Amino acid sequence: ISDNVFDMLSNNIDALSPNVRNLLCIASCMGNTFSDTLLRKVYNDDEQFDKSLAMALSSGWIVLDHTNELDEKSYRFLHDKMQHAIHNLLLGKVLNKVHYKIGCYQEQSREELDRQHLLECVNHLNIGVAYVRDKKFLGKLNLDASIYAKKSGDFENALKYIKKSMELGLLNHSVETTVLILKQRAECEHLCNHSDVAIEYYEKALE
Repeated sequence: ISDNVFDMLSNNIDALSPNVRNLLCIASCMGNTFSDTLLRKVYNDDEQFDKSLAMALSSGWIVLDHTNELDEKSYRFLHDKMQHAIHNLLLGKVLNKVHYKIGCYQEQSREELDRQHLLECVNHLNIGVAYVRDKKFLGKLNLDASIYAKKSGDFENALKYIKKSMELGLLNHSVETTVLILKQRAECEHLCNHSDVAIEYYEKALE
């Protein structure tokens, strides 16, 4: 996409109807690629969804990415810069609430999700944490995410998730859980070359 085309579309954001802008804002929180199913659920207005999606497609902001064997469609922004331009329209509480809604729908179908989608779910809920009532449940999701990230070799994110789990109060949930969290924190610190901090948490786990 040329800069000229991008500039033209960016200047026309305000000309889009509120329903189309709302749909694009939700999509921008999902990433450059997003599924028709999840977008429809978060948009939560079947009467306006198909019309708004068609207008978003005809306006050139998004295009059909692919259709899987179950006839589920996936779309993508024409360019990363277009996703960022739309995402920048969202500020503060509105942005957090959109991410919270996306995370909720992903969590509801969590048993069907692969590891990558679990991490995406946790990322969305962490952004919208102010709207999460059961903080310990989110803490458990962050613990799961940390374990998955560590297994896949993503040590920095594994440490980030376990820190978040501790912030959300899961540490004092039970003795067994506390030991598991302290051990996971120690291992993540060690894998991130924070030896002194790792020893501190190993000792706490042993206690």
